[in-house]
Amino acid sequence: MNIESRNVVHFRIPLRPEAGIEVIPGTHRIWDLPEEEAVRLSLNGHKPSDALQRGLAIPLKRGDLLVFSANMVHRGLYGGDRFAFDIIFCDDTPEFSNFIDLRNHPSGEELAFLNPAVFMS
Repeated sequence: MNIESRNVVHFRIPLRPEAGIEVIPGTHRIWDLPEEEAVRLSLNGHKPSDALQRGLAIPLKRGDLLVFSANMVHRGLYGGDRFAFDIIFCDDTPEFSNFIDLRNHPSGEELAFLNPAVFMS
């Protein structure tokens, strides 16, 4: 099962205060409940913005660092003027390669300040 064998870690550093992220703790190891799936997939009259009974909102201030498994059911809490630096690390698998957008990778000049091995496979 992919939820048990694929790793995706999300790092979020807000550059402005924001409502943050809502997560459902523990869902990186278990599937979401029918209500959560209905909200996530907009089924049976639900919308992705509907409140989730098990959801935990994590408001963020400028300069905070939130690290979480992106395998958890999660969503951004939108509104206001969100502006953040997000880094997502995942296993090097063909399934994830389809989502790589090289325009979001550091330039050669920026790589001089980073560990370039992280961005190459």
